[in-house]
Amino acid sequence: HYLSAEGTVALSHAAKMTRPEPSRTPKRLTLAINSTTTFVAAFTLTTFLHELGHYALYRAFGAHAVLYFNRVEADDATISTAGVVLSALAGPLVSLLQGILCARRVRTATENRCGNLFVQWLAILGFINFFGYLMLTPLSAVGDTGKAAGVLGCPGWLKVVIAVAGIALLLLIVVRQDRFFDRFLRGAPESSERAHWINALVTYPVLVGSAVNVIFAFPIPTAISAVYPATSSFTVMAGFA
Repeated sequence: HYLSAEGTVALSHAAKMTRPEPSRTPKRLTLAINSTTTFVAAFTLTTFLHELGHYALYRAFGAHAVLYFNRVEADDATISTAGVVLSALAGPLVSLLQGILCARRVRTATENRCGNLFVQWLAILGFINFFGYLMLTPLSAVGDTGKAAGVLGCPGWLKVVIAVAGIALLLLIVVRQDRFFDRFLRGAPESSERAHWINALVTYPVLVGSAVNVIFAFPIPTAISAVYPATSSFTVMAGFA
């Protein structure tokens, strides 16, 4: 039997069409390393911008302030009551602005890149920082929102309402924002193995990254300075429950 040149070309093309494509799925280890690195970098930047917000307002009101990585030292007695309240709230408000801007950027991004993953972490951590401080309002008089509420003389029931609202809004926003992690799982198998890929993308980075963030927090002025970086980011798990 003989094949014409056209038949040979056709068979060759058919063979190429039926040959399985090489897997383009990234290795889970690479995904875990990239996500952990971007998570720690995003947490570090979030912390710095938060404290920078406090520092900028203190200086704007004329207080002598000293900026550290995870805190600002200033003499509240040298500025007005309004200055104390606004300086205390400046950090959480900067974090909220960060969350909003980065969330908008994530919604328009389409490519699976480390840069977009970094922005996704910035969005979630910005929201966690803001609403997390709302949750702490009745629990810590030295925390940002607790301090502002104390200076303003807010009653205890109002502090509790602020905390409950913070919890509800944080869970709602994080669950909505978590769905954008899916774009970084493109190519991952749609099977029982998918849980392992989610662990590589979210669980392991939060576990390892939170431990690293606690180390970065030292020396700590108060216990909450260590508890917060150790626990706050686990809120991200809400969207994968």
